[in-house]
Amino acid sequence: DDIKNGVDFVLEINKPDGLSFSAMCIDATFGKPDDKLERVRREIDNGQLAEVRYFHRQKNDGQPAFHGRLSQIPRVILSLDLPSLIDLSGLMENSISDNKEKAKIAKRDLASHPVQILFLRQIKEQLEVYTDYAKHSPKEKAGSVVAPLEGLRQIMEKILDDKLRTGKFIGARLN
Repeated sequence: DDIKNGVDFVLEINKPDGLSFSAMCIDATFGKPDDKLERVRREIDNGQLAEVRYFHRQKNDGQPAFHGRLSQIPRVILSLDLPSLIDLSGLMENSISDNKEKAKIAKRDLASHPVQILFLRQIKEQLEVYTDYAKHSPKEKAGSVVAPLEGLRQIMEKILDDKLRTGKFIGARLN
């Protein structure tokens, strides 16, 4: 879905009932995000958030839970400088290494990497700005996306607070 819909990843956030989830589209970049941010503004003005055509969600046991289209999903743009991207790429590669010790060290380093906080803050701040923009937009349709944006902002604020307090993510998974 990256080329047509501008979605590199979907972040799933499990809800306490274990059956449902919230989702967020992530568009990653290490360049200037101006065009990507303009796309988000247009989506909000039109009352149409991001769409993912080919989404697959699995249960914890690996069985399919959902296959199909997601729509009205808030989009955020995550930006990272090139040296940090290279560092993370190396850690990701090592985390799936056949060398179990190398993989273990890389997974530990990923679990505590400071970029996690950077990304969480970027997400939270963007959702705050998007929600405020939707509330005050002169475009009539923008008001229809306030609830999903605000709901996701509250969830991400809690995840950030939990991460800062405990050092762990609770209930989030990338797809």
